[in-house]
Amino acid sequence: MGGLKIGAQFMAAVLARVFMHFIWSLEMAEPHFGALSQGCSNPMQTTETQAFCIELLFSVVFQLTILRVESVNSKYRVHLIALLITMLVYAGGNLTGAIFNPALAFSLHPNCFYDKFLSYSLVYWIAPSLGTILVAFIWDEILPRIS
Repeated sequence: MGGLKIGAQFMAAVLARVFMHFIWSLEMAEPHFGALSQGCSNPMQTTETQAFCIELLFSVVFQLTILRVESVNSKYRVHLIALLITMLVYAGGNLTGAIFNPALAFSLHPNCFYDKFLSYSLVYWIAPSLGTILVAFIWDEILPRIS
């Protein structure tokens, strides 16, 4: 079942990539004018180690918040999540793009990283995945023992 979910996310990322390419080709906003012909720039504006740590930290913070936000009144929940995402992107967007989602990273930047596939994989795939695994471990194994 997990494999099907991962496959579905990958397919959604491929479709999102195709759709975003189409949207950018329409050149509806000024930043889009000629952007596809210029190629893309690397969103990592820091060292690979710092980028890895930033994406890992953001993934952990996001996943922990998602687990805790269930206790918040439903009419405030979406606003709190949106505020968190905005704060994370504001805090780290200029350094890594603050993607913290492997499927989103694949749909946005795969052509930028053919020459640096290992660093791309570490920062945008392994760090967020490791963050999610850490949260699952902490949530299921460590926190129940403490309380």
